Amino acid sequence: MPAQTANDAYQERRCEVAALLDTIGQELDVHARLMTEEGGKNWGRVGDLGHVKELLIETLAFVSGRDEADIHDYLDDLKS
Repeated sequence: MPAQTANDAYQERRCEVAALLDTIGQELDVHARLMTEEGGKNWGRVGDLGHVKELLIETLAFVSGRDEADIHDYLDDLKS
């Protein structure tokens, strides 16, 4: 069996990352459903998403080479 190439390993990792992103989307739906079932009063769930947001900002900054402050600015622009 030939040795795995860098491109083969890259494609495998890319598929794994895509699967994880899909799963995150599914888990966000579950999280939102639980928040609704709790009457929208659970500040702990807000904190959960705040933590996830920061981890995603860190990940996006790493992958894109962008500064985290720029990503925060981008998110602020989306709100307006």
